[in-house]
Amino acid sequence: MKKEEKIKEYYKNPNKCIVCQKEIQYNGKRPLHEFFDRKFCSISCANKNREYETHNCGIYCIENKINHKKYIGLSIDIEKRWQQHRTELKYDYHDNSHLQRAWNKYGEENFEFYILELCNVNELHEKEKYYIEKYKSSDGNFGYNFTAGGEGMIGYHHSEETRKKLSEAMIGKKLSDEWKEHIRAGHKQRVENGLCPDMTHLQDYYNSLKKKVYCYSAVTGEYITSYESGEETARQLNTNPQAINHVLRNKDAKTVHGYYLTYEGDYLSVADIFKRIYKKPICQIDEEGNILKIYSTAVACGKEVGIHPDSIGRFCNGKCNVKDGTINGYIFRFL
Repeated sequence: MKKEEKIKEYYKNPNKCIVCQKEIQYNGKRPLHEFFDRKFCSISCANKNREYETHNCGIYCIENKINHKKYIGLSIDIEKRWQQHRTELKYDYHDNSHLQRAWNKYGEENFEFYILELCNVNELHEKEKYYIEKYKSSDGNFGYNFTAGGEGMIGYHHSEETRKKLSEAMIGKKLSDEWKEHIRAGHKQRVENGLCPDMTHLQDYYNSLKKKVYCYSAVTGEYITSYESGEETARQLNTNPQAINHVLRNKDAKTVHGYYLTYEGDYLSVADIFKRIYKKPICQIDEEGNILKIYSTAVACGKEVGIHPDSIGRFCNGKCNVKDGTINGYIFRFL
């Protein structure tokens, strides 16, 4: 059989990459017998498969030792996935509410984690479906899975009865002050017991967004306007509140969109602003010692007065020899 005929015969039932499931195309370079035996469409897929084999790719189970209900899952790195499950369950934010309630009720010591089977990545979905069906773990009486497996939460739908109950429960619902206090106390208790991360540091961030913010020009150092809060500042400057908070709280973050922001007030002078923003702002002084103007840099000063920035820098450092102690009738000093 000729080479062309062998290739045609191959494409009637082509090999598929065991990682990405794409058909393996003949590139015309390798010998035909090597091409027919290939399992990967590219070097990238071969490397991925090697990584999956290294990290225990397969199906795992989380079993309740008391009632023997099971949660079946899949992962390309089972050990890492178990660490993720355990962290989410411990801090009470796992997305599987059925499993989370059971964990809270029975405790971590009454759950067991183990591997059911190691397999190739292309077999994961089918294997997960098989074990969920085998142990009936999608049935609430036998397990904690919400779906029959294979595609995560895709394909899962609430029943009409459940949807109706959820809709009716949310109509006009408002939490009473007593219930809010109950939730607050419960969260505080979980934090103290190490069951939930302490998020109280975020309160400082939210409070900072409510303070009055004063806005100065980073170019001229002049006061421009003020805003009632960090949130309003973010809206007016067309940026996000996190950026505003970062500039206001971080000494290294000087300006945002050409503005210097501060909580201190509208009484700051141009000199105060330039000292905070720039490393070496420069003063232009007349022969009588009066400050005429303050510049952010030697370059900005040079453009304004028509003197080379290097000359201004040398003059400020005392390295420029001039007869009358001035340049074009001006004295320049670092602020």
